[in-house]
Amino acid sequence: MIYVYEKLLGYAEKLNIKNAKEHVVNNNIYGMDLDDVALKITILEVYKRSGIIPKNIVCGDFLFDVQDKFNLIIGNPPTWDIKFFLKIIEKN
Repeated sequence: MIYVYEKLLGYAEKLNIKNAKEHVVNNNIYGMDLDDVALKITILEVYKRSGIIPKNIVCGDFLFDVQDKFNLIIGNPPTWDIKFFLKIIEKN
């Protein structure tokens, strides 16, 4: 996520977007994870680089909790265990 933030910040600065750091953090970076510790580390890293506390990095299960549409999703493959398949069965 930090790599993506830095890339997007570079593009925003080239486009002369006002308050580029704030714009990228609030409008272009979204994160979700089940691991609360990983979320806190990511939030701290984004804050350390931008000075802005990201509001779009939250705890949850992206496979089941998100209804929004995104242009690009970057992530690790999900854990394919029995809990995953039980959730799919419950939804259907």
